[in-house]
Amino acid sequence: DIYNELAKEFEWSPQDRDLAEREELTLETESLRPIPEVRARINRLRTKTKTSIAFVSDMYLPTDFIRERLEEHGFFVSGDSLYVSSEHGCSKAKEGRLFEVMLSRESISSESVLHVGDDENGDVSMANARGLLAEPFIGGHLSVREKALADEGSIGPRLLRSKLAGASRLARLDCPCPKDIKQQRLWNMVCESVAPAFFGFVSDVLERAKE
Repeated sequence: DIYNELAKEFEWSPQDRDLAEREELTLETESLRPIPEVRARINRLRTKTKTSIAFVSDMYLPTDFIRERLEEHGFFVSGDSLYVSSEHGCSKAKEGRLFEVMLSRESISSESVLHVGDDENGDVSMANARGLLAEPFIGGHLSVREKALADEGSIGPRLLRSKLAGASRLARLDCPCPKDIKQQRLWNMVCESVAPAFFGFVSDVLERAKE
C-alpha cells in the first residue's frame, strides 16, 4: 500500500496516514472531469450491444472510490464491472495480466472484447498481446498548443500554467458539434489559442490595476 510506504518514509502516525489518504481522495473528487465524448460513446455501445461494460484500470486508489466516481459522472451503471490493479495485484501495463483476470471473471473470450484506452502500452499493445481487439483514444491527451501552455518556458507560475492547460483541454473536449469537422476546428482554435490569450490579457490588466 502506497500510504503505508509513505508513512514509513516520513514517520507518519496512523492518523497522519489516514488523513493524507482522505485528502488525496477529496482532491481527486474535486479535480476529476468527465470526457463527454467518451461517456456518450459508452452509452451508445451499451444501448447498441445490449451488453454491460467492464472497466479495467491501472490505479492505486481503492476500487470503491473509482466506482463511485464512474457512477457520479454517468459512466458506470448496474450490471457493469470494474477491475482495478490495486485490488487484484496485477496490471494492464505489465504483461497484461489484469486483462486475464477480467476475461476469467466475465467468462468471455478475448476475441469478443473491444478495449478502448489512452495508453499505447497498457491499453493497446498489452491488450493486443492478450488477444483483445484494442482501439486507442488519445483525445484526452493535451494537444500541442495545450502542452505549450503548460510548458516550463511559458509565462506564469507552474500551477497556473497547469490549470490553464487543463481548462483549455476541458473546454475543447466539450465541443457542442463533434460531428461537424469545420465547426470542431474553429472550436478547438478558440479553446486552445483565443481563450488562453484573452485570459492572459485580462490577467495582465487586473495585475496592472493593482499597482
